[in-house]
Amino acid sequence: MAKVSIIIPTYNREEMLAKCIESCLAQDFRDIEVIVADDCSTDGTRSQVESLAQTPTQTQTPAPALRYVRTPRNGMSALARNTGAAAAKGEWLFFLDDDNVLAPSCVRELLAAAVRHPGTGLVAPLTMNVLPDGSRRAWTYSEDYNRWTSRTLSVHTAPESVVDSPTTYSPNAFMV
Repeated sequence: MAKVSIIIPTYNREEMLAKCIESCLAQDFRDIEVIVADDCSTDGTRSQVESLAQTPTQTQTPAPALRYVRTPRNGMSALARNTGAAAAKGEWLFFLDDDNVLAPSCVRELLAAAVRHPGTGLVAPLTMNVLPDGSRRAWTYSEDYNRWTSRTLSVHTAPESVVDSPTTYSPNAFMV
């Protein structure tokens, strides 16, 4: 398998970011680096990342690399993603929004799906929204959206087990 760079664009969301980073560092796939691409945050984002980078990961030996990069100006998530991609060393780039939390097998399963479908442009995990009542709703299961309006055309309930479901919509977590 190949090295994966997980790129997390962020702006002033240090509390959410910590949970996201921790889930990335807890992956059962070993050959990863995590790059936090800060879009000129004014909160404690940088110190949060530096603190997490110095905290030993209990579940992994050796621990994945955690790096911090900063955009030259506030340019929103596109500039942060591009800044992170420019710093990446992986063969695969996994773009992940800072409010996402990964299951421990996520990277391994995405790589396996990419291998099964070599002509695919990107692979993405099933994204679940946790609602205030604790219930979960599939957000990106077999989704399709209107490219002119960016509106979702369909919403589906995911089955208990999902394998290789086509989608054209994964705005916050995808690997290329």
